[in-house]
Amino acid sequence: MKHKMSGVIAAVAMLIVASVACQAATTGEPTAAPPTGAAAATATLAAAPTPEPPTSIPEPSPTTDPCIKWDQVTTDMKGETVCMRGTITKFDQSRQVGTRYSFSDKSGTFFLFSAKYEITNPNTGKTIAPGTCVEVTAPIDVQADTPFINLDKLIEYTGDEEQGFLFYEDTSACE
Repeated sequence: MKHKMSGVIAAVAMLIVASVACQAATTGEPTAAPPTGAAAATATLAAAPTPEPPTSIPEPSPTTDPCIKWDQVTTDMKGETVCMRGTITKFDQSRQVGTRYSFSDKSGTFFLFSAKYEITNPNTGKTIAPGTCVEVTAPIDVQADTPFINLDKLIEYTGDEEQGFLFYEDTSACE
């Protein structure tokens, strides 16, 4: 009986080894024999493989400039607060009317207007003149189908002549 029992145990052991070998051959990965007895009670699962880090770092998406060029301001923007940027090409001053800062000699194009104030560049202390690159954020008004920014409203609303204005020494910022 002892012989038969040891033969059965040997046969079961050989089946387990054959099963493991067969599994390793079909998956290409060696597999350990299932634990028995006390080893079965303390067996633990293998840790999951660690994911590979990305091979390249994603680049941040480019941010868009919130300002538009002066020639993109339209009458459809009436009432909208817009950030616009441009290079002053001329300004006309009249004691009776005020000051008109133009970005083009063409009639009907966008302009800045002030009946009360002369806009000075805080960097130079001088009135903004042709060649000055400005950025203004303010509501758009329309007069005779021409869009413009009323600087008086902007200054009265903010209480500060410099609020809403930026001046650039380098005119390439306005191109």
